[in-house]
Amino acid sequence: MKKLLSDLKRCRWYANEIRHVREMPPKPAHYGHLARPFPEPIARYLDRAKINLYAHQVEAITQIRKGENIVLATPTASGKSLAFHLPILEVLYKEETATALYLYPLKALARDQLATIRKIEEETQVHTQASIYDGDTEESQRSRIRKNSRVILSNPDTLHWVLRSHSTWEHFFTHLRFVVMDEAHAYRGVFGAHVAMVVRRLCRILDHYGAAPQFILASATIANPDEHATRLTGKETFTVVKENGAPQGPKHFVLWDSTQNSGLSCHRQASNLLAFLARRKCRSLCFTVSRKMAELVAKWAEQGAQGSKIVAYRAGYTPEERRIIEEEIKSGKIDAVATTNALEMGINIGQLDAVIIAGYPGTIISTWQQAGRAGRGTRPALVILVAFEGPLDQYLIRHPDMLFAGSPEHAVIDLTNDYILSGHTRCAAAEFPIAVDDKMFSGPQISRIIEGLPDITKTLRDVRYSGTRNPHKEVEIRGVIDDRPITIQCDGKNIEILDQRRAFISAHQGAVYVYQKETYVVACLDLDRRVATMHKRDVDYWTEACRNTEISINEEMDHKKKGTVMLAMGKVRVKEHVLSYKVRHGRNDKATQTIPLDFPPIDLDTVAFWVILPDRIRKCVCKTQEDWMSGLHAAEHALIHMMPFLSICDSRDVGGFSTDIHPETQCATIFVYDGYRGGIGIAQKGYEMFPELVKITHALVRDCRCEDGCPACIYDRHCGNNNDSLSRRAAVTILAALCDAVR
Repeated sequence: MKKLLSDLKRCRWYANEIRHVREMPPKPAHYGHLARPFPEPIARYLDRAKINLYAHQVEAITQIRKGENIVLATPTASGKSLAFHLPILEVLYKEETATALYLYPLKALARDQLATIRKIEEETQVHTQASIYDGDTEESQRSRIRKNSRVILSNPDTLHWVLRSHSTWEHFFTHLRFVVMDEAHAYRGVFGAHVAMVVRRLCRILDHYGAAPQFILASATIANPDEHATRLTGKETFTVVKENGAPQGPKHFVLWDSTQNSGLSCHRQASNLLAFLARRKCRSLCFTVSRKMAELVAKWAEQGAQGSKIVAYRAGYTPEERRIIEEEIKSGKIDAVATTNALEMGINIGQLDAVIIAGYPGTIISTWQQAGRAGRGTRPALVILVAFEGPLDQYLIRHPDMLFAGSPEHAVIDLTNDYILSGHTRCAAAEFPIAVDDKMFSGPQISRIIEGLPDITKTLRDVRYSGTRNPHKEVEIRGVIDDRPITIQCDGKNIEILDQRRAFISAHQGAVYVYQKETYVVACLDLDRRVATMHKRDVDYWTEACRNTEISINEEMDHKKKGTVMLAMGKVRVKEHVLSYKVRHGRNDKATQTIPLDFPPIDLDTVAFWVILPDRIRKCVCKTQEDWMSGLHAAEHALIHMMPFLSICDSRDVGGFSTDIHPETQCATIFVYDGYRGGIGIAQKGYEMFPELVKITHALVRDCRCEDGCPACIYDRHCGNNNDSLSRRAAVTILAALCDAVR
């Protein structure tokens, strides 16, 4: 790998982009020993396959055998799946009627794991008739699967609908011994809150049928695995298994600063790297930011590495096309692949020598998952993170220890969102009446929600659904819906349902809309019919809405004083007016068009934290002869940029507002709020971890190499007023004062 990097530096297009190289030494395997061997068929399979169990696998198996709920939070390629497949298969071998439900966030993961499970079944001759049950399952096969399959692989979206007709699942649910939730870190934010409620509805139904299964969660390394598992499932106790016993080969991790080379775009640099590795017979994978870039990077790289086979892999290909590519990667017929994050989670593509990550993927967790695709086992590996000009990318370039020694992000689930709770309460009551002592659907908030639902009938004993509409149709588990939803349609088919605010921002006429990694262009947003019509189209540009904002405080839920700075959190009302939208080409290019829109203002009731700044900080800024308001605006942008380092989110999931004198605080105030109706827990995490947030935000702005503001520090591509009136130097002064106050 050192020789490879030396050769790389001699390429004619190299422009000193390598800013940091971290050499990670090899790590030997740490094996464990089971106190009790597996039954003969499983033990024979392990012996024939020459599988020695790692220490963390043995610990997981031991805890599962004890009946414990567990979270297995070890890195990519550490053998998590085998650690729960084996003890589940053991129980199903001993108990002829026992069943297991496996849930995956993506259909492709379920299909990949089905092949693994069936292979183990074939080798052990322990037959469970494992099957996939999801939206693609043929109607003619569904009854057979429910009756005969003892292992069913599905996803939360399908489970949401299954619970409506739970009586047809009575046999499977009655004998359910295990619920497995793989890639559990994917369940966070709005999606996580919905999945948490679906799981609670499942548990009510299982209790009705007399089943009490163990929960097994497999996750990437996150900061709060036990807390996340509890909030996701409602189960109070989990055993966390996180000490990885799998071997690791030596790894060179390179931080590559694409801004050093003004002559080549960041994507061209990534394609050059991929071509360079392919020419040297390094089997490589390049993660890109979009389906379009996956295609272009593969095309450019193949042109630069004549004689090498380089392909793209992304959503939109048929399952057969993807399976062929996966098999050709494993067999070595393909030298390199440019992909979206479709290959980040779980899918087995065999041994790779190198990974290029073209653009920071948004979380430390995803970075290590993508990096983990190279050098499995004891093989040496090279990872190159091509940092773009965005603030998170540039912060990591200047502070590599954040990546190599920092804590991973928290997975955040907020279970107090009225809009999410009301939808699932109606679904639960429709599935069967909610008893007054129901543990899953009780408490002051649920009681208040029930009182406000017109299609719920309350008696002394229980709560029943009395409406005529199907409540399951009105819950979109990957979004938050209000009482005036807008349906997104393509070719007459309903694609998604959005609340009005999200529709104005992302589904206005002319908007580029992305759904399940497919790209659409919105032709018309009809507010009378509550329908947005769009067409699937592969485009090389993206759009963003421009809007102005006002904010008022509805309820202060908590506050704390840090020196002369007051920090508070609570419920707020955000009034937004979507004025126009910009058309942008490329990931960081300037707008090529601004097109006006005519929408009524939108009210968003959500959760925020806010910082009340004392007058002494204003005086410090004025002494520097910088503009105070421009500094507040810049500090607000920078705080939003750094929120993803605390919780797994996108900076688009939060919004901000800053003002010289807010009418309710009577002081200069910066607000950071959840961009979803009712809140999703991100702002609360920012409030709880504000000292850490302001520290890394100050470092980001202070250490930027720009003159007075750029996309790497204070510019925000979602800014409602086109990034006017920003001062980096004033923001540095403000953030430094906040750092001193919260120490």
